[in-house]
Amino acid sequence: MTHSSQRRGLETTDRCKELCIIGMIPKSQFNRRGIKSAMRRLARTMLDHQPNNFIFRDFTEITIPNLGAAQNLLEWLHKRRPELSNRIILWILAHTRSGLSGVYTDLDAAKALITELAGDWRSRNQQKGYPVSIVLSGLPEDVRACCQAAGLTEHTFLHSLDVFGSVEELPPEEELALITMCGHGLIAAGRVRHLAERIRKGKLTPEAAAEEIWKPCVCGIVNRERAAEIFSRLASQPEPEA
Repeated sequence: MTHSSQRRGLETTDRCKELCIIGMIPKSQFNRRGIKSAMRRLARTMLDHQPNNFIFRDFTEITIPNLGAAQNLLEWLHKRRPELSNRIILWILAHTRSGLSGVYTDLDAAKALITELAGDWRSRNQQKGYPVSIVLSGLPEDVRACCQAAGLTEHTFLHSLDVFGSVEELPPEEELALITMCGHGLIAAGRVRHLAERIRKGKLTPEAAAEEIWKPCVCGIVNRERAAEIFSRLASQPEPEA
């Protein structure tokens, strides 16, 4: 997946710490009859396995971007009929997104998710001819472990070799590890430095800083646990010269 293949900071010693799972359908198939039920079940299954982050990052707070005036109604309903509001949110997910993504920090949970999806959900999609693809993005060893647990074999790899050219002005590696957590480039280098400085001055915790960079990421694949660890290391370093 191109927008997650540029992630940096994961080493082979970081196994089982991070795996992005993305499900998608081609735009040309988005209005196909019945396919949204497959996406709705995919969303429910992904949430059942407790991702560290999800494409509707504030799902638990029932805040949906661009919902408009219906937001207040949904919040009111959630207080009185949470099971109904959750079904409505899953319907919205399935009817507004051609792709769903989440990041998992528990490899066993990721294995269980892929194993469940490889069962009757996949069989039904094949019978109906629904072209729903599942992409795993992470360390190759973790990806292979998930596939083997589900009785599957990887068929395609996308691997970024690095960044080449005039790289002198790139941020340091620790900062890049945070910036590249959002594949849409919505984590700014200046924001990362500002948050690290606030942690250094005791005005913010690493966990709160991780929440701050999590908020603008629309793809839902910022790993808040790893982000907090990186912020801790950044804040322990001397303040950079102006």
